[in-house]
Amino acid sequence: MLNQDLTCTRYLKLYNDSSRRLHEVLPEAADADGYGRQIATTLLLSLDAAQRTEPAGLARAALQVAAYLDPTGHPYALWNTPAVLAHLTAHRAPARAPDAAEDAPDVTAEEAEAVLRVLHRYALITNDRRQEPRAVRIHALTARAIRETTPVAAPARASPTRPQKPFWACGLTPT
Repeated sequence: MLNQDLTCTRYLKLYNDSSRRLHEVLPEAADADGYGRQIATTLLLSLDAAQRTEPAGLARAALQVAAYLDPTGHPYALWNTPAVLAHLTAHRAPARAPDAAEDAPDVTAEEAEAVLRVLHRYALITNDRRQEPRAVRIHALTARAIRETTPVAAPARASPTRPQKPFWACGLTPT
């Protein structure tokens, strides 16, 4: 903001403009410290490592869910809902062979909790049950970078017997 002489209003308008890519919102000239343009690359490297950590193949799908939710936090219980578990199951990356995803069991609540701990260890989210109802948080810049660089792919386990609901149709009621 200082380097570009932007007002808060103008900065927020630019930041929230989802039609502009992150590299446009954070132009090279505005990177006074010399590392801002590598944010997405660093996040993707962490995500790749998290994706290989047990429960393998779930980190990307879980981070994509978090990236579309309120970055200031959402309830931990969301991650145990049938809709989110179905989304994680459908978008789990195959462990080894491409057809292995078809034989993989459904994602359990325990695996959903485990992937949240993995994402927390790799500093991609903050996961703290003591902070309910905002137990799971993601930095807004991380969320935007993830939304721009890891589009939600077609389900790995699409099937006529497994209807896919969007993960946001989880049926949580306000507390």
